[in-house]
Amino acid sequence: MDRFTRMIPESNLEHLKHYRFHAGESTRLDAILSRIWWTPVANLLPMWLSPNVITLMGALCIFLINYCIFTYVPHLDSAGSPRWLPILVSCMMILYMTFDGIDGKQARKLGVSSPLGQLMDHGIDAVVTVFYPYMCFIIFPGGFSFPMMLSIAVAPLHVLTTIWRESEFSTFVYTNGLLGVTETNLCTVFFQLLAYYFKCKIPNMVLYRFSSETMSTFVGKIFPGKVDLLTLVFFVIAVLSYMEGYYSMAKLCCDSSHRLAYITYVLSAMLHSFPAAFLAYSVPMRSKIVGCLFVSTLGAIMCVNNIICLLSKSKLRRFHFGLLPYYLLLARYYGAPLLQGLGYNMDAFVLTPRDLHSFLCGVTIYGFMYLLFIFVKTCHEIATYLKIPFLTVPPRLSPKRSH
Repeated sequence: MDRFTRMIPESNLEHLKHYRFHAGESTRLDAILSRIWWTPVANLLPMWLSPNVITLMGALCIFLINYCIFTYVPHLDSAGSPRWLPILVSCMMILYMTFDGIDGKQARKLGVSSPLGQLMDHGIDAVVTVFYPYMCFIIFPGGFSFPMMLSIAVAPLHVLTTIWRESEFSTFVYTNGLLGVTETNLCTVFFQLLAYYFKCKIPNMVLYRFSSETMSTFVGKIFPGKVDLLTLVFFVIAVLSYMEGYYSMAKLCCDSSHRLAYITYVLSAMLHSFPAAFLAYSVPMRSKIVGCLFVSTLGAIMCVNNIICLLSKSKLRRFHFGLLPYYLLLARYYGAPLLQGLGYNMDAFVLTPRDLHSFLCGVTIYGFMYLLFIFVKTCHEIATYLKIPFLTVPPRLSPKRSH
């Protein structure tokens, strides 16, 4: 019954007391920024400020970024984005990097490091990762292109392979030794500022134009007929992200002593991510935004569920009961046309664009509510069992009032 009433089974709660976070290698840039930026800022923080509050402040920065993208870039094309949006994104990214860099330092300074803090930190980082590709809509032309779809689909795989590595090797690794999260974030800030200052000039710098004779029908639907500088940059970033994701998965498969379990874990992640991303890519323009939210909430729920399993030493999940509405919608979207193509009468089950939009909205709203539910319920279970506060510091650490 624990599966239906609790996020962490009672038999696994004991593991929370013995959980220890072991950070892997960091990049040189991480070390430099920690010395000149994050540590000085962390030293200024008051003793009454909870590290979980700092983590939530970082989450609010990313929420504001994505809210503005989906509100002010309605067709998800950089040509329609407001001039001020890249500046806002750059500022929010710098704030997010600051909060993400100092929350752990504040926890260690106060001596309140706990699985609750790890759930907040890694869970929010996972949600940020699956929503991260949408910042490309501000910079690069082409809207919701096929390479963009691949970037959205591969985003959860980066998180899930990191979870597996920590589960098997007890080490959290987010870098290949040369490039990591910090480098990615700073590149995003750089390109946002570049788009702000040179938006009128760079898109017109056409590097190559393909003729209709040189492009097949299939390739023409995937790649643009003309390649300008920003499009080329986006393709390079997409290819690097894709190659890094698959390189990490392949390397971990070689290192793992449970290869069959790991392969089924990765295949399950792909079966969740890619069909949902292709659905978002193929829906009409009216449904593009809700399609993006659909695929990203699915990826976020996958990642957060497995982070909870990691903290409680439970078996990592391939199937997620909370994603049942997503499964049903994907099965109907792909299954009805497939059976119709095989000769079955499925006219009553094929979704019209209007019905699809309504179902996407309903399932996505459910996904946001469910994601919030598992966060709050798991935090409550951990805080109750370990007898630690959620958004405050323990009384012994709070500054004493003067009488």
